Amino acid sequence: MGSSNTSCIKPEEIVSNPTQDDIVQLMVKNQTEDLMESRQYLVEMHKESPPRILLSGESTVTTLVIDLDETLIHSIFDFTNQCETQIKLPVTQQTADFQVDFDLNYITVYLCVRNYARQFIEDLSSLYEIVIWTASPYDYAKPIIDYLGIMDKLAAVLYRSECSIMDDQMYKDLDNLGRDKNVIIVDNNPQCYKKHPQNGINIVDFEGKQDNALETLSKYLKEFATKGYKMDTLVHKWPLK
Repeated sequence: MGSSNTSCIKPEEIVSNPTQDDIVQLMVKNQTEDLMESRQYLVEMHKESPPRILLSGESTVTTLVIDLDETLIHSIFDFTNQCETQIKLPVTQQTADFQVDFDLNYITVYLCVRNYARQFIEDLSSLYEIVIWTASPYDYAKPIIDYLGIMDKLAAVLYRSECSIMDDQMYKDLDNLGRDKNVIIVDNNPQCYKKHPQNGINIVDFEGKQDNALETLSKYLKEFATKGYKMDTLVHKWPLK
């Protein structure tokens, strides 16, 4: 027999002959407190956990970290015929928040791939150690990366579980890669590399409307790698959005 939830109720919260509104208010209050406690636990867990070295071995070339959503792809969960393909995701704890049709045992993702995305990886894989690092969970991101067909060009793929927390916000800590300072990160959200702004290239959001941002960036990164530019010139030479 399961334990009762009444142990969570404080004496001052007990109401004689409670109305339906009283019950609802108490349920909402308890759910909010549980959510806050869970969030605080996540923050404390990241604070107390020792940094993990995320990449094995060493690299003789610069490591290029590339974001996924709104950088290489854009995903939509409501029906559209404007995207390249549909991908069916399993309904798991990680993907449940994306579910739109609760009558189905899968989640349909309508996927828009940014112009030049695959070629971008192909072009730079001989010049950089390529790492995809997404703030999205594994169960969502892995099928999308598999669809792109770029795995053989990647040194690693990192997910939300490898992200860190600072000021209650998730970010990608480049220190944990084990690659010293010789790292470039390409992301549409500067918040994701706020600890290392000097290593970041801010790319304009991709929200389905095609552009030439990746092709332009590919040319710049080729030049950066072949002409021996120093890391401290990275941001100054790339036009921010």
